[in-house]
Amino acid sequence: MPNKVERIKLQGFRGATTRVTVDLSSDKPAVLVFGENGSGKSTLIDAIDMVCNGQPGSVRERSSTTVKDHLHSLGSKPNDLAVEVDFGGSTWKAGVDGGKIVRSPNTTPPPAAILRRGRLLKLVEAAPAERYDEMKRLIGVEKVEAGERLLREALRDKRKDYDRAAADLERARASLDRLWDAEGRPRGDSLAWAAAVRAAQQVEAVAEMQRCNSVLATLGAAEKTETHAGTAEKARDDARALVGRARDALAAAEAAGAEGTAALAELLERVRGYLAAVPDAGVCPVCERPADAGELRQAVEDRLNRMNALSAAARVARDAEGKAERAELAVIDAHERSESARADFRAACTDAGISSAPVTAHDRSKLRSDMELRAGELGKTLHLRNAVCQLLADHGDASERAGALQLLTGRLQRAAQVVREERHTFANGLLDELRTRVNELYEAIHPGEGVALSHLALSATASASVEQGARFGAAGGVPPQAYFSEAHLDTLGFCIWLAVQERTYGGRCVVVLDDVFTSVDMAHLDRIVDVLVSVAGSFDQLILTTHSRHWRDRHRRGAAAGSVAVFELGTWTQGEGIRVVRGRTAREDLAALLKENPLGRQAAASAAGVLMEDVLDGLAVRHGCSMPRNASGLYELKPLLDGTTKLAKTLVVERMKRPQDGGEVEERIELKPLHASVVELYEVRNQVGAHANPASEDIPDAKVRDFCHRVAAFADALHCRECGEVPDREDAGYRHCRCRRTRSSPVRA
Repeated sequence: MPNKVERIKLQGFRGATTRVTVDLSSDKPAVLVFGENGSGKSTLIDAIDMVCNGQPGSVRERSSTTVKDHLHSLGSKPNDLAVEVDFGGSTWKAGVDGGKIVRSPNTTPPPAAILRRGRLLKLVEAAPAERYDEMKRLIGVEKVEAGERLLREALRDKRKDYDRAAADLERARASLDRLWDAEGRPRGDSLAWAAAVRAAQQVEAVAEMQRCNSVLATLGAAEKTETHAGTAEKARDDARALVGRARDALAAAEAAGAEGTAALAELLERVRGYLAAVPDAGVCPVCERPADAGELRQAVEDRLNRMNALSAAARVARDAEGKAERAELAVIDAHERSESARADFRAACTDAGISSAPVTAHDRSKLRSDMELRAGELGKTLHLRNAVCQLLADHGDASERAGALQLLTGRLQRAAQVVREERHTFANGLLDELRTRVNELYEAIHPGEGVALSHLALSATASASVEQGARFGAAGGVPPQAYFSEAHLDTLGFCIWLAVQERTYGGRCVVVLDDVFTSVDMAHLDRIVDVLVSVAGSFDQLILTTHSRHWRDRHRRGAAAGSVAVFELGTWTQGEGIRVVRGRTAREDLAALLKENPLGRQAAASAAGVLMEDVLDGLAVRHGCSMPRNASGLYELKPLLDGTTKLAKTLVVERMKRPQDGGEVEERIELKPLHASVVELYEVRNQVGAHANPASEDIPDAKVRDFCHRVAAFADALHCRECGEVPDREDAGYRHCRCRRTRSSPVRA
């Protein structure tokens, strides 16, 4: 079931200064909303845009306007704004919250494709990238483009990796070249020389290097321990001398008559220590006789005070003897370490092929110089080989990486190229189909004028760009904006946009054209209407707004009345807001007047006369009837009746069965009696409907009704009951209506 816009309810929105409900319900595929400028047409379209697309409509396209400040109507607040649109029995709502459009329910409303004047030329005059943005939904390869971008990014990254690998390869080769130059450029090139250096066995050099280092290390250790032993011997000798001096001082103290001896002083010191540790002792620790601890402690202290000099000399002697003992042990340990180090040195010399380890300082110095020189030579050789091996490894790794990355970048480049070519082939196929459809529509509007799109395709060099070219007479591939008139550019932009919507949505959308044609003449405007009517059934609904009275009057004459429902907007005022009424054809207006009781005589007679003039004028033009010439080219009812009398004598209208019912003639109507019946009463129009005529008072309502019914019968006979049009398309000896259910003959008067 098509999702048609059935009703639009507005409050506080744009031109809707009062609450208004616009009923657009119709079984016809197209809706024409007619209104003069400023009557509220764009307000209705903006409401559809807001609900269907979440966009503020024309407010977005105008400078210095914002949703927050200018979407609500004058005299209202943003919170007062409310929009409701009914589609096929479902309702979607929209409002403004904090300057943002909010919609409910939280489901996707039917899509609406809206074309405004400001966007009409964008598809034609826009830059290729902007034109692509307008068509990308049609092309529909966003995911392919995303994959292509990933491939290009991967290709760019891998090219950077390759450049780094190539730079590493170049640095490794340059370093090898420098080493090769330093060695005098042996062999063919640096790589061959480096390979030979790496292949050479270095086991003996490494072993000799180890032996040299062992001799140098053990020599250093031997010399160090020997020095340490000498230092220990000197310390021992100093300790011995100190003991001698301490003993001499002790003997001198004893000889000086100090009370007691050194041995006694030492014994008393020990007793004092004991009494300090056992303060309650009741027995002398020396003689084991009972004694008072306090008295004993005091007696010992008094005795020691009298023996201070001797005690001090004894302590110094004991300390010196202890230090001497430790020095003796240190000498023994130092000699043992020195002997061990000399043994290691002799063993290292033997391993290095030296018959006897040197002992003197001169011989050892010479040996050290020889070993250091030989170790330096061996170290240089080994360092060179290690450097060469590392550089060769770096060179090989960089070469391998560069080769793999070069292969990978080639494959990525080919993959990106294939994807791009396939995308271009696919997209250009769609664009070529679009171009064909555009030219079909364009030719329908500009038949035989020699203008068309000659080229529409993705740019071969720029990404996300659509290029176009046009045919203008004999010239092809020219930019249309350089040669087309404004009207031709307008219609070209319209045809491109319409073809894009056909293929983008597959018919499942509401297509809206908001007063887009301002530079097109009447002949082309009629063809545009024909195109719109022909495609209206391909969409859920076609809504067209216009301020052109020609379109409205064309519908009143019955053109596309079977396919288009017309609504008219009244004059807008801030107090009343938007007012909408359903438009009617002239035949519908006459039928409505005939239903009035009492009859509005003048209005009915006038409407019947205008309708008859319009129908007869169309017949005269289409069938080439002879008419008396006048300066204005406009004819009243009597001359038109006279000029079409000859045609009416032979004109026959046939109603056809549907093709599925055989397509045979279902009804045959001769126009002669219907034409003659109008001629009989045509004066009613002049007497009642056209002039202030006292004679009209003698004409009864029944006669006026009879005249109106005769006009209605004549008009109804000519108009198709299916599409509402008069047969005007010449084909195979007949004139057919749009739906081909009604035809007339002869073609010429």
